[in-house]
Amino acid sequence: MLGWDAGSWGFHSDDGCLYEDGKQSWKGILYSDPYTGGEVIGCGVNFAENTAFYTRGGKVVGDTVTEAKIIGRAFQDIRGKLYPAVSMDITQEGWEITAVFPGKDGTSPDFIFQGDLESSETLAPPVKKDDSSTSDDADSGSEIVVIED
Repeated sequence: MLGWDAGSWGFHSDDGCLYEDGKQSWKGILYSDPYTGGEVIGCGVNFAENTAFYTRGGKVVGDTVTEAKIIGRAFQDIRGKLYPAVSMDITQEGWEITAVFPGKDGTSPDFIFQGDLESSETLAPPVKKDDSSTSDDADSGSEIVVIED
């Protein structure tokens, strides 16, 4: 599963947690509520700031059950080649996903999050658990639609 292996990260639907290199990121804090069928999950990378974030339904995620807000920053110091991927661990039949990855130029408006790339909220580092911030701004990214039969 993405995030359980070295060099990968993932936003897991079953628990809403982020995982990277085999460890849970933001230890003790859910990144978002678990997600289910019919939801659109996106992943974006800000190459200028070497950070990544996730979206859900077109909004940067980060609200947690503890009311903490993480400003969409999943990881920092991203470098090297990145490859989009989707992984699933399912035991039932009838699951289907649709994955959309923007073209090499990354300009397709259908697949690009339309947030402000220079917003102070978008460029801000993660906030601590006690802090509360919000952001609807983000960078470009890919999206995954999870469809449960």
